Amino acid sequence: MVGCSVTIPLDIVLIPGWGILGAAAASSLSYMASSVAITVFFVHDTKIPLRQVFVIRRGDVVPLRERLMASVAWLRER
Repeated sequence: MVGCSVTIPLDIVLIPGWGILGAAAASSLSYMASSVAITVFFVHDTKIPLRQVFVIRRGDVVPLRERLMASVAWLRER
């Protein structure tokens, strides 16, 4: 809903004057608005502080590294 409510008016305003660049700008702004809305809803629903959502900590990276190494090992077996 957020994406459409931002994209359509921006398309109407930006495309006639800027053409394809206006369409690209409208899409980018729409994606940004959607991302902000999703982040706000996520933080509200989960009660996780905003800083904790965006700051990468060591404990976040270690499981990803282990999965990556397991995937590489699995691919080498094939």
